[in-house]
Amino acid sequence: MRKTFGVLAAIGAGALVAWIAASRALSGETLVTNWPSAEFIKQFSDREENESATRVMATAERLGGDLAAARPALSDYIRFGKTPPPPILQKHANTIRTLRAQIASNPPPVWPLRIDDILEPPVPPLMLHMRLFQLFGADAIAQHATGNSATAWADLHAAWILARSLWDRPETMSIATALAGSRMIAMIAAKLDPPSPPWWPDASRFDISPPLLHSIEYEAWATRIRAERYPAGEPDGSRIDDTLRGMVSPFIRPIRLAQASVTVGRMREVAASVNKSDPCEPFAVAGMPEWSGFVRRFNRFRCLHSRLTSR
Repeated sequence: MRKTFGVLAAIGAGALVAWIAASRALSGETLVTNWPSAEFIKQFSDREENESATRVMATAERLGGDLAAARPALSDYIRFGKTPPPPILQKHANTIRTLRAQIASNPPPVWPLRIDDILEPPVPPLMLHMRLFQLFGADAIAQHATGNSATAWADLHAAWILARSLWDRPETMSIATALAGSRMIAMIAAKLDPPSPPWWPDASRFDISPPLLHSIEYEAWATRIRAERYPAGEPDGSRIDDTLRGMVSPFIRPIRLAQASVTVGRMREVAASVNKSDPCEPFAVAGMPEWSGFVRRFNRFRCLHSRLTSR
């Protein structure tokens, strides 16, 4: 009994200290509770992996360890293009041809999505995307060098379909990966011979601002949900620790929600600044260096995009 009272006393003391610390930290801060709206998550319904996505992963397995091992050579070839084509392009030419045809001739890949799952949400195979971007990009350069522009454009088309499947998602890592693919596609496409294929206008004019804003909203929403569901920390399977978290949570939840609201308010400021700012100008939001840096990565591409589309 004494042990139980001791634990409860410790919990009460800890909660009191947290309240005092939080009240001081939150003094003068603006609490945002109405953004993102309750309608936000309805934009991202649950999805299951479709046959196209499963097929891409199965075919890519034929590349084995060669795909990961070739990453430095593929990257250098895309950046400089002065060295001979990486051996993987010749060694796995049939697999590249199969992948290209499968991606272009079937419905776009759909990757699993459970937006309400913030503990262990399913994510696309982002590393595989990065490696396939490089594979198709390097092959496009090699095909162009031999005068086969049609196949080079087909390589970029496959890469664009993969990138587009990520732009539809809310997670920052997914759209950051999509950005890497889109940047590579734009860089290589500028070197290819006309005429451009029918799919290129949609790809070249694709506006990345909405996905960027959705990703900021998603992270803000997830910040608030974590504070509401797991104010004392996420469960780790430990019976004692999880029990204590459950006992402490009612006391800590109001504090965590208030802290989360302050963070969400700053993220709303980032989103508002994205809408108002010129992507070609320096971007910074006070107190949010990481998000400012994240936005700047996208703004560099947005700036290039705006200049190209204004011609």
